[in-house]
Amino acid sequence: MTLINCMNCGQLIVRKSFHLCSGCLLAQQEDVKKIKTYLSTHPWASMIEVQRMTGVSLKTIRALASNQ
Repeated sequence: MTLINCMNCGQLIVRKSFHLCSGCLLAQQEDVKKIKTYLSTHPWASMIEVQRMTGVSLKTIRALASNQ
């Protein structure tokens, strides 16, 4: 068993494939839902527009976009 810190909040967790604690993982999943919902009706939106309309931070949007 390997212990690591959550990449988002720093909480100590047992190493998983996501490197996020359950709370941060749930929050990230909610952010992804917000982004997908907005982009389904606005497919050509810029990152700034997505940030303004969803409330998801630009840092999170960039991180999610780079993981694609």
